[in-house]
Amino acid sequence: MKIDYRKIGRRIRDARKEKGLTQEQLAELVNLSTDHVSHIEIGSASLSLAALLAFCETLGVSADQLLYDNLPQVAPASEDKQIERYFSGTTACERKLMLAMAIAARDALRE
Repeated sequence: MKIDYRKIGRRIRDARKEKGLTQEQLAELVNLSTDHVSHIEIGSASLSLAALLAFCETLGVSADQLLYDNLPQVAPASEDKQIERYFSGTTACERKLMLAMAIAARDALRE
């Protein structure tokens, strides 16, 4: 799995600016050097779990807000299993009808 540190850094920078903090102020609050914060924000340096949590706490954001497009898609797999269990006790005719209803619902949501 490849982590996109540039995107994480941009989100940290955006949250910092939203809070009205300079890099120096943020660095002091998260106990890192200003240079390291700068490198994190431009994506040329990775950050430790401790640093990630410090950024989250200081900036009032959650880890998933900073990492969301780097996280594996866990929810669909669990939903797929739930759908599979639900469909397992149905007849072929029932499955066909439920699939048609799901397709119609999806299409209606996208309109």
